[in-house]
This record gives sequence, structure tokens and C-alpha cells, in this order.
Amino acid sequence: MDLMLDLDNWDCEADRLSFEDSPFEEDSLCSIGSESENVANNWRGWKRQNGGPNVGSNKERQVTPLAELSAKAVACYIPFEVVEHFPKPIPEPIQLRIAFWSFPESEEDIRLYSCLANGSADEFTKGENLYKSKCVKDTLQIGFHLSGTVSQNVAQGQSKGSFNVAVVFDRCRISSCTCTCASSAFWCSHVVALCLFRIHQAGSVCLRAPVSESLSRLHRDQLQKFAQYLISELPQQILPTAQQILDELLSSQETAMNTVCGAPDPTAGPSASEQTSWSLDESALHGNIKNTLVKFCIPSPIVFSDVNYLTASAPPAATEWQILLRSLRGREPEGMWNLLSIVREMFRRHDSNSVPLLEILTDEVLQCEQKGFAAICFTLYF
Repeated sequence: MDLMLDLDNWDCEADRLSFEDSPFEEDSLCSIGSESENVANNWRGWKRQNGGPNVGSNKERQVTPLAELSAKAVACYIPFEVVEHFPKPIPEPIQLRIAFWSFPESEEDIRLYSCLANGSADEFTKGENLYKSKCVKDTLQIGFHLSGTVSQNVAQGQSKGSFNVAVVFDRCRISSCTCTCASSAFWCSHVVALCLFRIHQAGSVCLRAPVSESLSRLHRDQLQKFAQYLISELPQQILPTAQQILDELLSSQETAMNTVCGAPDPTAGPSASEQTSWSLDESALHGNIKNTLVKFCIPSPIVFSDVNYLTASAPPAATEWQILLRSLRGREPEGMWNLLSIVREMFRRHDSNSVPLLEILTDEVLQCEQKGFAAICFTLYF
């Protein structure tokens, strides 16, 4: 319980930024229905329309033990490195519960970041269908590393096959995710399916302590056997790297590896000095925002029913302001307005990615070919 005394020192959400004092309210913005010619319907579905709770959230209320509450609080705010180096050794069962509660409990953030990476909720919907179709197999959580195999849903006409998915998390945030599929975005449907399985069926996931904790209990002969068995399982992939590590460890000269105490452990979470944040697919965001702006700024053809209009030419300033009013009244392009709403929601949740997302949005707006129009629209919203 002494570990809880350091809780305030490791609060990752100390900066309470909010838009509560903003002079712009939802009702004060001019808004009419989006026009039919809108071509940028991105970022739809980042919030459930019914606003209902997540599936499986209606659980019976039970009295939670104090040790479980403490493990949950530590998992949210304190890096695991502090737990490992705490003066009083933390029992391994408590360490396992800390690793258990370090995974996000709600699917709202999974849905949000999936929509940000893919520009729509399609990948999240596919991942939800994969989870409901029981396509997630062989789930294993080692410390703060979650892995599993996700097969395709043959019933929906998809090709057969399975993909290996890995997710790294810390302090209730997913910091990185990888998949062997050919998706260009980090948050593909297979990653979503694995995360939903871990959220709603956490009891079915095999839970193990970090690798460094397990290795510390092995004797010298057991460590040697472990290394040789590991190399023999994957000789082509591991053998060159293993020999390189051996050469550096046995070198008579000082190297970075044989002079530093300890060794990295990908399953033990980041170091205490690192700021954990949700995995934000910045490259996909840049591409989606750029495509949305380019589609909206391309001049649309104008059809005149009166021949006399052909001899009249409106000044360029009038055309520019006409497009500007169209954006403000109709909230076009819809994807940009939805993205600005996501930024405000992330500020409300005290998400550390709110500022980087706003920077990406500002950078793409300023780089747009129609700099004057886009910058004015962006400035007027805030």
C-alpha cells in the first residue's frame, strides 16, 4: 500500500486543458444540413449514435477488494518500472493484477483512434464483426504486451487466412500496435478485434508476468538452456542477431551493451521517464486531411440557366467569401468539422494527443493550395 503514496507524483494528466471557457458554443455556430454535393464524409462514426454503454458493461455490482483497487489505481498512474524498483518487493500476484488493469477498459478510445487512422468507422465495424464472429484466437498477455491471432471472417466473403497481431500498452493507453496484414494504417480491423476481445473477455486471455521477472527466477543452467532452445526454434531469424549480441558481450573493449546494467524488456512497459500516450497514426492523418482539403477546394462546375449571366463576372473576393459562407453555414467539409469536434473531445478527456492532432490539422491547412480560404475557415471556428 505504500506504493500508493507516490500516486500524485506520477499523474500523467496534470495539465487540465479544456475548452469549457471557449466563447464558441455548439448552438452559436451557424449550422444547416450538409449539402448533397459534399465529397468529404470522413471521420464519421467516431462516437456511437445511440450513446449507449459498451457491450458487456452491465455487470453485477460486487465488493472489490482493497488490493484490487490499489492495483487498478497503480496501473493507471504509476509506471511499472517504479513498481519493480520499489524498496519493498511487490508480490508477483499484485504485479500481475497491475499488468491486468493497465489495459484500457472502454472501447471508446479504440473506436476514436481507429476512426482517426482510417478516416471512417469502417475498420472498427469490421473489427467488431471479427470479434463477434469469434475470429480471435491464441491470445496471450505477457506483462504489458498483448498478442493474438485473428482469422478472416469467411462468412462475409473475405479470403481465408490469419494474421498475427501485437499490442503494447501502459497506464491504460495503447502505445503501439502492429499486424501482419497489408493495411497501411496502424489501427486495422485485426488490431481492433484483438483489443475488443481483451476488453470484453479479459478472463479468457492467458496472463503472464514480464519476461524479465520470469528470467530472474532461472538458474545459470536454465538460462543457458532457455537461450539455446530459443535459438534452435528460429535459427534463421535469431542466429545472426544472437551471435552479434554474444560478440558484443564477450568483447574485451567497452561497448554500450556490456557497460550498462540491466537489459531491455519489451513486456515490462516503458521507462519511468517516458510519457505514455495513445498510438496516433500521424502519417495516415496527414494523408486523410490533405485529401479532404483538396477535394473541397477543387472548383465545382457552375451551370447558369440565364444566358445573361455569361456576360457578368463576379469579383474574386465575392467568390472567395461565397465559398467561406458555404463552409460556415453547411459545416463543410464535413470531415474537417468532425475532426475539430474530435480535437475538442480529446481536450475534454485530457488526452495528450489533442495538441499533436491540432498541430497536424493546422499544418495541413496552412499547406493547402487555397491557403487564404482554408486559414480563414480554421481561424473563424476557434
